[in-house]
Amino acid sequence: MRTLKYKTLAAALALFFSWSCVRMRSIAPQEIGASGPSEKVLVIMKDGTKVTMKDPLVRDNKLFGEISGEKNRQIDLADIISVQVVRRNWSAPILLLGAAGVAVWLIAAESNAPKKPPTSSCPFVYSFDGEQYVLDAEPYGGAIAKGLKRTEWLSLDHLKEIDGRYRIVATNELDETEFTDEMKLVVVDHPEGSAVVPDAQGRVHTFVHPLPPVRAWDRAGRDIRSFVSASDNYLWPGLAETDDRAGSDRLRDSIIFEFPKPADARTAKLVAGAWTTMMGSRAAKGFLELYGNKIQEFYDDVNGFGPGYRRVMSWYLNEELYMLKVWVETKEGWKPRALIYGGGPFIAKEKACTLDVSDVPGDVLRIRLNPPLGFWKLDRIAVDYSVDLPVNILEIAPVSVVNQQGNDMRDLLEAGDDVFYKMPAKGDRAELVFIAPPPAAGLSRTVLLKATGYYELHLDAKGEPRRDILDRCFNEPGFALRYALEEAEKKAGKGR
Repeated sequence: MRTLKYKTLAAALALFFSWSCVRMRSIAPQEIGASGPSEKVLVIMKDGTKVTMKDPLVRDNKLFGEISGEKNRQIDLADIISVQVVRRNWSAPILLLGAAGVAVWLIAAESNAPKKPPTSSCPFVYSFDGEQYVLDAEPYGGAIAKGLKRTEWLSLDHLKEIDGRYRIVATNELDETEFTDEMKLVVVDHPEGSAVVPDAQGRVHTFVHPLPPVRAWDRAGRDIRSFVSASDNYLWPGLAETDDRAGSDRLRDSIIFEFPKPADARTAKLVAGAWTTMMGSRAAKGFLELYGNKIQEFYDDVNGFGPGYRRVMSWYLNEELYMLKVWVETKEGWKPRALIYGGGPFIAKEKACTLDVSDVPGDVLRIRLNPPLGFWKLDRIAVDYSVDLPVNILEIAPVSVVNQQGNDMRDLLEAGDDVFYKMPAKGDRAELVFIAPPPAAGLSRTVLLKATGYYELHLDAKGEPRRDILDRCFNEPGFALRYALEEAEKKAGKGR
């Protein structure tokens, strides 16, 4: 019988190939390459060998395809470190697999932004770069009910000032209703040579000398520094494997990062390129549909901050499917010191947090993350011990908000007042225009999006609630993760 890690890999590959083809048109795995140029993957083996494979297909724990004219070449999944997929009309490779063939769900951005993304997530925000609108942010992922509404601050890396204006477009391209309470820009002018990264509360931190880890390894002892030492979209994709140990940690990795630490350091600023995968979005919808015809009762309880709200927040925190704890090794053992909130699966944005390291002995700082299998991906992880530099911060409201019918919607987005701009259908959109403040001499500028809101997925919620499954999800550690992986495998099996 195949182990769960190979089942998960096969499920992930099949679903990935069916979800992320040209123009996001959903096809079955057997249709790959049937209607146009062949798909190609770059397979990297454990021994360092690299081979290019056409028309990939996963079956019986093996990856099949054509290599240099050789039909039906097969590679054992256990011998693969990673696979990079170059898809038609995509501008960058997509890292698909991790070491030991464990699945991951990744999407790389197209040069002109993806059309009709194949998952439920959150609003998409496009920045005007002077020539085109580029997908640049996914705010408040995981806020699937009004009671979970939150504000998020995200850098807009493609936004350019054109004729004294900043322009962005917020769109609904998913099967959900989106509710946006406030959308503004936060303009940060900071000393040249520094970078700024916001934390979960919107505080801006400067990074002058970010240090990559001198060591980084996963639970199996594999060196993963190449994935996490730079912000380069060379992503750590989730290298955890299942094992035979009992307990909820069997479906988690344990990643340790080791940094140098000044002897007198009391705090450290962590910058983390960490966000959730498409598995998180798919799983959220599946969990909600378990409520069946009682889904509105669930929403009412969460929105009213009743027991359901506390149950969900406790579940988020304990299972770490959408929030990831940051642990620091102290003289008294490992202690949780911060939380990383997951973002949407399409756009990676770095997040900052401040860590208390006053009880860390010696000159080495060790940080640990325990990401659940398939739910997280990582880019750069770095620390900076410098004191935050003075910065100029200006929050600006839009001077114009026009929806797809040409109506002025500015009063709905210029303040956080629980008066929402509602986008109930795919194709709904709003174009926002901001007056750019004059640049400050001798300073660099970073522009952040400040967005507050939530969204409700369009569900196929029918029949009586599955209380048996829901109770296990909330009360049995690790069950929700295993259930999500098994459901993904079932859906992949239906497509084969």
